[in-house]
Amino acid sequence: MGPKNPANWTADPNDIKNLLQFFYDNRSRAGEGGNWDKTLLNEAAVYMASLGEPKKGGPKTPQSIETKWREIRKLYEYILQVKQKRYIGASGWTYTEEGGFNVTDEDREAWKDFVKAHPHFKPFATSGWEHFQKVDDIVPSQARGRFVYNPAATQSTPAPPPTTSLTPPPVNSTKAS
Repeated sequence: MGPKNPANWTADPNDIKNLLQFFYDNRSRAGEGGNWDKTLLNEAAVYMASLGEPKKGGPKTPQSIETKWREIRKLYEYILQVKQKRYIGASGWTYTEEGGFNVTDEDREAWKDFVKAHPHFKPFATSGWEHFQKVDDIVPSQARGRFVYNPAATQSTPAPPPTTSLTPPPVNSTKAS
């Protein structure tokens, strides 16, 4: 059962901005995959409390901060996948920082169908997510693709012997008479 007065992240838009700034300032302390350890989450809760009483809801606890960070990361990953043309179901849609999905009157019906299946994109019909760049700066980059070096995938077998000889070919030893 959750707390009696859970943290509210929507009453004050500065709550998320402040949290992201705290994470940005501490991004070198991000753990594996950009997650935060308990110590940093506790520090974030102290920082958020130092900004004053919440406008609505209870205090931002380490648990509520971790939950909010996971939601932010998930939305970031979804938008990143759309931008990289890897989001399944977003074929035909593009995303820009300025215009979001740039929905026009002509494709409004298609947009309605799209957000029925993908409701997390609804706020971004005509404007981008204001926190995308900040989260992008916080999250460690994860190189992906066929040619990314992965030491676990290398083979430890010795290299085959060279197929060409390093000795020069014999010189024609016949003398002209």
